[in-house]
Amino acid sequence: MVKCKKCEDGRDYEWDTVYGENTGKWRLKDIDRETIHECNGKKHLKQKEEPNNGKGKLWKKDWKPVMDVKSRRVCGICKTVCVLVTDCEHCEQFKMNPCDDWCPKCEKHPNIIYVEKDPEALAEFYRKHPEEKPSE
Repeated sequence: MVKCKKCEDGRDYEWDTVYGENTGKWRLKDIDRETIHECNGKKHLKQKEEPNNGKGKLWKKDWKPVMDVKSRRVCGICKTVCVLVTDCEHCEQFKMNPCDDWCPKCEKHPNIIYVEKDPEALAEFYRKHPEEKPSE
């Protein structure tokens, strides 16, 4: 005699060996009622385990990849777009040449660099995907 661990109803069951040998799957049989045990606890546990974010079940086909919009590096002092140089003294010390943080306006390597989305690439992305545009 075995008890169902999922619904914990306290009844005694036995394994349906004939069904198990024929199909390779196991199920419990109710001895008193002579019926197959249908576990109500299994459905209850399954609902608890599945994450529900308010949109129902998420399948791979529901997910759409979002294009990674090209970013650019901007000087933290004068807001000029940084350029790629091979003779930056600051990066030479750390063996990081070429440097893409060199400001052409300040003519040096600024201590603060901002990374922002390229406006042209961002506009192109929103033109192709209007549903992704944030509300203002």
